[in-house]
Amino acid sequence: MHALADGTRDGALFTYGIRCTVNVEDLAAASWEIALSDEAGVLHLAGRAP
Repeated sequence: MHALADGTRDGALFTYGIRCTVNVEDLAAASWEIALSDEAGVLHLAGRAP
């Protein structure tokens, strides 16, 4: 990733979607909450939008 950023290597990262950062503690808490719930299926967790 650093080589891509400084131009010493060609390539691309994640050109097919939008990525949002998330605080690891928030992600862990949300994951735990879902694990203990009756929810089923595909669930998405994300950080705040840019």
